[in-house]
Amino acid sequence: MEAYIIPIILATIIIAALCYYFALLPARNGFRVLMYHHIKPNQNDGLCVSSQNFEKHLTYLTQSNYHIISGSDLYNHLKSKSKLPENSVLITFDDAYQNFVDHALPVLNNNKMPAMVFVPTAYIGGVNEWDHGQEPLMNADTLKSLPTNIELAIHCHKHINYGASMLNVVEDDITSAERTLESLYIKYIPFLAYPYGAFPRHEKTFGLMKSIMKSRKIKAAFRIGNKINPLKPKPKYLIKRLDIRGDENFLAFKRKVKYGKL
Repeated sequence: MEAYIIPIILATIIIAALCYYFALLPARNGFRVLMYHHIKPNQNDGLCVSSQNFEKHLTYLTQSNYHIISGSDLYNHLKSKSKLPENSVLITFDDAYQNFVDHALPVLNNNKMPAMVFVPTAYIGGVNEWDHGQEPLMNADTLKSLPTNIELAIHCHKHINYGASMLNVVEDDITSAERTLESLYIKYIPFLAYPYGAFPRHEKTFGLMKSIMKSRKIKAAFRIGNKINPLKPKPKYLIKRLDIRGDENFLAFKRKVKYGKL
């Protein structure tokens, strides 16, 4: 037998055993928050999921008995007004790209699903300058005309790194984001997604930042983390999201949704 055949056989056996093992594991309890960025036809990379694969994701969630919730459902749950159904999933999008309207929204509407979009308010109607990019973002009229199944929340104002910024800068950024949405008469849920998923790691500094958010209107904040959120105790300012990437295959998507990062 050729020498290279043995490693191939061993790798095949290991992969098959892992797939069997994961198939037998029970799904982790709690609620899931999925994080998407771009949805475009026939494009899959780190930040972009193709519209075809996005449709496949939603079909899998439905057929696997996940319950898609809205931002309002989670808001009421965090205020102890309601319980979440088992296997709850909140679908979120960062940065309010125009391609959300063009390619994600039709798929969501076809599947009768809600979603939440986090808006970087300084760039409404502009492009993703923080990445030195030219990707168009939704303008104010588009944001206000989104259907009721789509809710908005704050991403930031200028898309700065909250984990590497002075607290007064963070406070100014959050305040500017709130004031911008209110001046444009754009309705939003008082949630915030940390830009780049970054927040102060020092406990005392983060405690001070939580006080800032509470002194404004922010009722909950989202990081990345790639974990399933427990129902109790209820996380409010470190809600974890699962990073959904276009360069990961469908098996990786299913495994991440079911277990989080192992």
